[in-house]
Amino acid sequence: MATYNNIRNRLMDIQKGKKESDLFPVLKELFRMKQYNDVEITHGKDEYGRDLIFSDYDSKLGEKKLVCGSRKEQKCRNE
Repeated sequence: MATYNNIRNRLMDIQKGKKESDLFPVLKELFRMKQYNDVEITHGKDEYGRDLIFSDYDSKLGEKKLVCGSRKEQKCRNE
């Protein structure tokens, strides 16, 4: 197992050919290090992608905001 000095180096190593599944624990750690809360990565058994969900406190509005992103393995198509 390789040793890394920082998250950037880990992400670059994954980009060079490691499996996609190696990326998600690193992203989860990165978002937590950036002070985001409730960081979760989800994946259903019949899905072709992963979802990244996290929250952040908006001090201007005085409330917690939920943020999500999705990574798909198939091309998007109009139907």
